[in-house]
Amino acid sequence: MGKASLNQMLNRRCPRCNSAMLYEKFFHETEYVWGWKCLFCGEYIDQVVSENRQYQKKIQGDKRKQFLHVGSLFKLRRFF
Repeated sequence: MGKASLNQMLNRRCPRCNSAMLYEKFFHETEYVWGWKCLFCGEYIDQVVSENRQYQKKIQGDKRKQFLHVGSLFKLRRFF
C-alpha cells in the first residue's frame, strides 16, 4: 500500500466511530507498513486488515445465500 492521495486522506472515516482517520506509517515486527488510524478511538486498518474484512464479508454472504436457499427449500417442502 503506497501513500494515499490528499482526497482519500480528507474523506476517510472510521468504520467504528465515524471519526476522522489519519494515514500513518507504523512499525510492525520487522518492517514499516502504511495504514489508517482513527484519531478518536484508535482503530487501525492496513492492507491486511482490509483484505481479511473483505474475505469475512464474502464468507458471511456465501453462508447467508446458502441459508436462504435451504430455507426456501424447507418452505416449499412444507407446503407439499
